[in-house]
Amino acid sequence: MDPIEPHPPIVFDESGAPFSARFGDVFRSRSGARAEAREVFVEGCALPQRWRALHRPEARIARPFAVLELGFGAGLNFLETLAAWRDVAPAGLRLHFVSIEAHPL
Repeated sequence: MDPIEPHPPIVFDESGAPFSARFGDVFRSRSGARAEAREVFVEGCALPQRWRALHRPEARIARPFAVLELGFGAGLNFLETLAAWRDVAPAGLRLHFVSIEAHPL
């Protein structure tokens, strides 16, 4: 078994996207990375709809709303989640965002 490099080399491709030479893949979409994060992660998990529902008194929760992400990458899912949270979530409710990343940038 080959040892894992502590910090895999990152280069930037012709579009300026961070690229992992180790995995042969980009860390984000080559076009519209933020829009993709919003559509695939935030909307894909129906987070805004779930947060809007918390405005109803019978749906309020006393604990923070938690999100778990596997693979932090460049952090775009976190940034888009936070932006949507600020737009939609009820005042006073806290967001806990936890991300697990095997190969941090």
